[in-house]
Amino acid sequence: MDLQAYFRRIRLAKARLPTRAFLDDLVQHHTMSIPFENLSVVVEGPPGLDLDAIETKHTATRPNSLFANNLIVTMPTLDGRYALFNRTLTFRTQAVEKQVQGIANADSLRTVLKDVFSIALSNRELERVWEVSGNQRPAHPGFS
Repeated sequence: MDLQAYFRRIRLAKARLPTRAFLDDLVQHHTMSIPFENLSVVVEGPPGLDLDAIETKHTATRPNSLFANNLIVTMPTLDGRYALFNRTLTFRTQAVEKQVQGIANADSLRTVLKDVFSIALSNRELERVWEVSGNQRPAHPGFS
């Protein structure tokens, strides 16, 4: 694994000794830089078991799993948390009532994925994700 590329991706200046303070910093940088998402399962199907696949795919793949049959992307911020469940984007903070926004079309979904979660999809990927997100299953409480 290219650790320097990973540290650049999560905006961590450099590796340090594996102390508790460094690990706390690493977890915070990772959490604030890399959204939890299931796009690879939605677009490509079950992940492989090679090291590269394990490093990049962190979702359940059971056929009836919440993660295999819905679009799910979440990202914490310093102020709260964004959660995209199928075609509904929710932003929650402790201080403000949740804000909910419907996603009307594939172009709007592309914009939300890019602007909120820093995720860029090809046209083919976007088409597949839009199709899956239209299933309109009830939102899991953790994503509403």
